[in-house]
Amino acid sequence: MALPKTASALDFTITTTPTKTYALDFDNERIVGKVDGLTAMVQAVRKALTTARYTERIYSGDYGSDLETLIGQSLSYVKAKARALLEEALSADERVKGVRHIEIEQSETDTAVIKATIATEYGEIYVDQTIRG
Repeated sequence: MALPKTASALDFTITTTPTKTYALDFDNERIVGKVDGLTAMVQAVRKALTTARYTERIYSGDYGSDLETLIGQSLSYVKAKARALLEEALSADERVKGVRHIEIEQSETDTAVIKATIATEYGEIYVDQTIRG
């Protein structure tokens, strides 16, 4: 009995899924249309960074950030951990290519501002995330 022959070449096409999604008005908490491309990525990054991991049942454990763990920590600790937490929060999205630049400033006694440049396949996104504790 002979073994079946296997195909030596696969015939398939790779297509990219569009990023079209609902446009969110974060200030008024409503949907205001649809967005695509870089605008959709800005929204996706903002949503991922502002959603605490494991707090919303509709998201898997891969979605969201652990930035809230920085609350109450020293500025030196925040500076040491912020990049890793940003990268981890965004790693679930294959459109994100990495964190290019990060800067952390203490704006008040209990407030730090994380400024970062996130590289995506649609262009760079500038993040300004405040951590209050």
